[in-house]
Amino acid sequence: MTVRIFLVSFAILLLASCGKASNGDGGDTDTDADTDTDADTDTDADTDGDSDSDADTDSDSDTDSDSDSDSDTDSDTETEDTDTMAYENPCPDGQHARCYGDAPWCYDGETPIAQLDTCEGGEECVEKEDDYADCRCIRDVYRRCLNGDVWAYNSCDETDRIILACEAPAQCRDIGLTDADCCESDAYLDCGADDSIHWFDECALTDDVEAGLEESCDDGASCTGTPGDVECSCRNHWEGTNCDVCPGNWDPDQDCAACGGEWTGADCETCDGGVGDRCQCPSDQYLPQPGTLKCWTCALGTSPVGGVCTESGMKYSFADAQDACPEGFHLPTVHQFAGLLENCIETTKYIRCDRCQNSSPCKDMFQYTLGWILWTANECNGSSDYRFKYSLNGDEGGETVTIEWNAIASYEGCADASISIRAMCVR
Repeated sequence: MTVRIFLVSFAILLLASCGKASNGDGGDTDTDADTDTDADTDTDADTDGDSDSDADTDSDSDTDSDSDSDSDTDSDTETEDTDTMAYENPCPDGQHARCYGDAPWCYDGETPIAQLDTCEGGEECVEKEDDYADCRCIRDVYRRCLNGDVWAYNSCDETDRIILACEAPAQCRDIGLTDADCCESDAYLDCGADDSIHWFDECALTDDVEAGLEESCDDGASCTGTPGDVECSCRNHWEGTNCDVCPGNWDPDQDCAACGGEWTGADCETCDGGVGDRCQCPSDQYLPQPGTLKCWTCALGTSPVGGVCTESGMKYSFADAQDACPEGFHLPTVHQFAGLLENCIETTKYIRCDRCQNSSPCKDMFQYTLGWILWTANECNGSSDYRFKYSLNGDEGGETVTIEWNAIASYEGCADASISIRAMCVR
């Protein structure tokens, strides 16, 4: 009996010690529910006359709670590359760097003290933070084609980065001077901004007239038509194979678009205000230049006699002569004067023609004394440029008239207000 009681007690203690087991695995929680109920009832009847009743009730409840929760989160975020460079102030203590003009300088307060560097080769001065500045190439200033792709170039004309990779059938095409694009060629002819014929495609529809020129139209012609079907045609009333003939009384000096002189009407065939065959001139006080629509005055202050200018006229300074012509008239250029003479030769330094007395129509219009000098409409450009004046008959004893603009001798007559010579006008 005693032995049985001991064994039961030992079992109870053993079970109790096992129920206290604990499990820890560094952040895991293990929940284990174990319920053990042991009921032991022992009734022992003794027949020796002794009433012995033994009631043994054993109740064992073991609860083990173990909870294991393992949560592992790995977060990796790659940030955009940024310039985290620490800029060190390059100036002495108490000063700071800033851009001054196009270069970095050390400043003392608001006063520039010393230049740090010279920006060259397309570099520009750039300020960083509050006390730093240096010379740098500026990114992505313009774009051009390189190896079949569109690339950005910096201000130093160096490749910066690729912008577009052109994939077939597209090809890289430079547009103007600062741009480029990938284009599928579908070329056609059309009129360019210079009034000539150019090749175009989807990348060439710009005012860049230097690229894709097919045909340059003559001076009296323009590009006409519709995209894909264009040609050079004579404009206004120009005629001839090269569009260089202005017929009838149309005025070539007005691009053959208006009547010359006093001619009017739809075909410039009506003389309105002119005199007979001198309709390009307002009256018989002017001289028509035969074979042209030009009209001349005599020397200012005089009138023609019998259709010829013979008198010397008034004198003017160069500046005063520019405003002395009748309305609609102006001083002639050296080329307009040369149009009165024969056998003219022009070089890079001068124009040389036969003198007026030996040339038609000049000798039929002007019968001035040898060597008369007159002002022109050309600018007063310097001591060796003689285009501001001309002589009807050149130097005495000579057979030619020469107008120079790279002369050896110097003459400042046009700039000297005290010097006065004659003037004629033309329209």
